[in-house]
Amino acid sequence: MIAYLQGTIKHLYNDFCYIDVQGVGYRVFIPNSTRQKLVINNNAILYTYLNVREDAMLLYGFYSQEEYDLFQNLIAITGIGPKVALGVLSAVNTDDFRLAVSQQNAVLLTRIPGIGKKTAERMILELKDKIGVPGLAAATLKETGASV
Repeated sequence: MIAYLQGTIKHLYNDFCYIDVQGVGYRVFIPNSTRQKLVINNNAILYTYLNVREDAMLLYGFYSQEEYDLFQNLIAITGIGPKVALGVLSAVNTDDFRLAVSQQNAVLLTRIPGIGKKTAERMILELKDKIGVPGLAAATLKETGASV
């Protein structure tokens, strides 16, 4: 497994980039949120997931560990593959997604391309206990007067 790639971004496209790692160019599929943070000819680290299929080996990359973790949680759900998970991360940021799941807001999730009512309900059911509510830890600390 390839945990991450560190190198120079050589080309940016709508849903993938080329990253040069010491003379080897990797094609990495990325969500829009990651694409917005990358700059051609600048160095970057992408946390990666290698999807091995019968007909292809595809590399998916993420700018943050949080995006990578959410991607892993999404592809663990029956009926959601890497392309759909990448679409989710492209359509909504991680905090908004976590909030929608914690509030069981299936309507918001069905606005994401490729996500229907049943898939949205399945995501809520399977992820509500796995992903936290954004800002909950900070709010709890503030209420109790504890510090980090």
